[in-house]
Amino acid sequence: MYLFFYGESQFLLERKLNELKHKYLNKAGGNLNLITLDGESISAEDFLTQAQIVPLLASSRLIVVKNIFKCRRKNALDTIKNFLPKIPPSTIVVFTHIGKIDKRLGLYRALIGSKNAHRFEIMDTSAQKVFARREIEKRGAAIDPKALELLVDYCQGDMFALSHEIEKLSLYCQGGTITADDVELLVSQAVSADIFILIDKISGGDKRGALLELKKLYQNGEPGLRILAMINYQYRLIAQVKEVQEKTANPFQASKLAGLSYFQVKKTFEVARRISWPELFKVYSHLVSFDEGIKTGKIDEEEGIKELVLVL
Repeated sequence: MYLFFYGESQFLLERKLNELKHKYLNKAGGNLNLITLDGESISAEDFLTQAQIVPLLASSRLIVVKNIFKCRRKNALDTIKNFLPKIPPSTIVVFTHIGKIDKRLGLYRALIGSKNAHRFEIMDTSAQKVFARREIEKRGAAIDPKALELLVDYCQGDMFALSHEIEKLSLYCQGGTITADDVELLVSQAVSADIFILIDKISGGDKRGALLELKKLYQNGEPGLRILAMINYQYRLIAQVKEVQEKTANPFQASKLAGLSYFQVKKTFEVARRISWPELFKVYSHLVSFDEGIKTGKIDEEEGIKELVLVL
């Protein structure tokens, strides 16, 4: 028997593969008959040898061939394709591949034609929110809408990061409801503070200081898209605070009117007072333009964010 796991989402593919391995190990009682082969270095002999070995002290063997189509030996792929019908009943082979595949290859056509071919696509933002909510509920917790949006924004499509943060937040809330404050506190507290310093420099006209703060973020390993998302988020906060400043000059009262935490309002209060509505509209126009350009590949990510910092 053979399975084919493929697609663009490494997270979802590996998640499914790990579930399969876990079930197999529980049934087999150990990893003696669990074999992993690397598609990039695999030879026809490697595969044939492993596929024909009789299970030792178990009823079956599980062979995982990772990234099979990274193999550049076309004759090896052809040999594996021809052997598919001869795989012993006691052996389960899982072929995996992340990314693009040459659809002209005979092995690909044979695998894709199987009822056991499973595609794992990258989740869009809506699907990420559904995924996050379900995973949090599985852990006995809940999350409010603002916190969910912020969490997905922070992780910027990195499903491994999202899964890690879900685990951390669920443990922290211990069956309660995760709030935006919790996300700010636990997910990117240090980075959030650095982003705010960056925006404070921008709003104060200190372009050199803003570029130095941006450089620090990159040096600390922050991905460009996450920096962009957090700049967007901070300016949304500033707009919300500025709107309520027209009704009150008291940060505590403003937090109630805006539906934000006192911490969020206090942090952004002075910047919101400093920036005018025309300036804020100009900022939003630049954010939308650069966000679209960077995410569609029309603008280089790192250079685009540097340019964005200079024009804000």
